[in-house]
Amino acid sequence: MTIRAIVAMDEGRVIGAEGGLPWHLPEDLKRFAQVTKGGTVVMGRRTYESLPEQVRPLKGRINIVVTTNRAAQYPAEVRVVADLPALIREMQSRVDEPFWVIGGEDLYRQTIAAWDEAFVTVVHGIHRGDRQLPPFEHNFVLVESEPGIGCDFLRYVRRPG
Repeated sequence: MTIRAIVAMDEGRVIGAEGGLPWHLPEDLKRFAQVTKGGTVVMGRRTYESLPEQVRPLKGRINIVVTTNRAAQYPAEVRVVADLPALIREMQSRVDEPFWVIGGEDLYRQTIAAWDEAFVTVVHGIHRGDRQLPPFEHNFVLVESEPGIGCDFLRYVRRPG
């Protein structure tokens, strides 16, 4: 099983503001769609709810929402798990599939130890926000860097050992 994180953060590590993104970068959204297509995206309830209604659940991907909120309603094609152990069981039942952790802050924090790779868009500048990406870089090596419009696309892989 391969677990990858994909995230956009600004230069101060901000990833969200009031339930949404504090920027609009079409190039980043296009890249997100391209790299996650055909995989399984894993997100928290608030991240799912922050997606525009017209794109949720994310098409061309298996959508898994991690939530303890039993009252939340989801379309039939969305898989819901209650916690991290349930998510791990779900992942272990489909070991040949790539999994993409797509947010939010709590889910990133809970899954960092399991990431094999991290695809990070660094948005130029500092933005106001209330969610940040926890530090992870000390266990990873930067293997790719590509400039974008208003951002840089980075790919990290876990350090061996």
